Amino acid sequence: MRTTRAPTALAEECRTSESRPLAQIPACEHILAQMPNPPTITHNEARAYYTPVHDTVTMPAPGLFPKVEHYYSVLFHELTHSTGHWQRLNRQTLTDLCPFGSTNFSKEELVVELGTAFLCGVASIANETVDNSAAYI
Repeated sequence: MRTTRAPTALAEECRTSESRPLAQIPACEHILAQMPNPPTITHNEARAYYTPVHDTVTMPAPGLFPKVEHYYSVLFHELTHSTGHWQRLNRQTLTDLCPFGSTNFSKEELVVELGTAFLCGVASIANETVDNSAAYI
């Protein structure tokens, strides 16, 4: 089973914060609503990751992020992983066992970071995880 996980810094940041109301960004919500055959999205952990076997994106509660743009940047990252699911694009870099640091793992992360940057651009929001993403790649 392959599970994609966001860098540990996110989990630490969310774990130490208190949840508070966070406004939605209409352009981001529009992108989410337009995704065909979307995965299930849950908000029940202090870390973000995509689990292909269950086709589920797990996210911290939106109010645990320092800014709403940060929440959507991370959500777009995980949703871009989900586009590789066998019921969508069937991307080999997601469907095959790709250990951390392998060529296919790196290719998957590059695809996802580009997808995240594109979605943030379409929504006209700052990609709040770009520094962390650059280090991760």
